[in-house]
Amino acid sequence: MDDWCNHAGCLLSGGWIDGKRDCVVCPCHEYAFRLDDGKNITIPRLCGDQEAFSLKVEEGAVFVNAPLVTK
Repeated sequence: MDDWCNHAGCLLSGGWIDGKRDCVVCPCHEYAFRLDDGKNITIPRLCGDQEAFSLKVEEGAVFVNAPLVTK
């Protein structure tokens, strides 16, 4: 999923993984997003889901199916 939390713009990489709920927790307001699909499992009415991207691992390489961004 994107590193940028859609709630307040904080970086999810500064948060932590909650293994019991299988989610990443934003360090700013502790919103939790499921790792497999980006669904907000904390307070859905206050913040949307995170966009999640499918991935696969082949021979030690990680391939992410993310949209190409051009500027």
